[in-house]
Amino acid sequence: MLYLLTVINLKFLSMKNIISILFILLITLAKSQNYPQPNTNDSDPNLDKFVGTWLWQNGNSSLKLILKKENALMPFPENYFSDVMIGFHKFISNGSVIEDFSTFNTTNFSNKKWSIISGTDINNVNLLKGTIYHKVKNKSVKFEIEYLSPTQIKLVSLKDKPGTKISIGSQPAYDWSITLPQNIILTKQ
Repeated sequence: MLYLLTVINLKFLSMKNIISILFILLITLAKSQNYPQPNTNDSDPNLDKFVGTWLWQNGNSSLKLILKKENALMPFPENYFSDVMIGFHKFISNGSVIEDFSTFNTTNFSNKKWSIISGTDINNVNLLKGTIYHKVKNKSVKFEIEYLSPTQIKLVSLKDKPGTKISIGSQPAYDWSITLPQNIILTKQ
């Protein structure tokens, strides 16, 4: 945009003309994006293979994921529906329940009781990407789950979301650690 304005001799343009040119450029850029249109429904059949209850167990530690596909009303644009994967997890470490959202598994997207929200990767339909709420750390972390077979998925990684973390007032400092297990294989129940 700056290049365009330097090519045009600025001394002959009024502020009104410059604003008009910028406005036209912004509209053109916005229209060139692939924004969903109102009153449409974006379905994702690739989510179906991830639906179900999945379990990893190691001694008296376990991670259970309950994943549900839902066609949900999105806040933008108006009347736009999209398939999303919502989920609920239960994490037990050394016999102690650390996090348990599994009791909310009968709720839906609009109830906002889910601890997992995700969708398939644009470039790899066998990869589920999203966030999981890590309650004991009071944060959401990014995850990648790989589809291995109809009976197995792999929780490949858990990572902190990028960006600056600020503690306000008496809040504790941001905890960069993640205690949920990762690089594990879960079996369909």
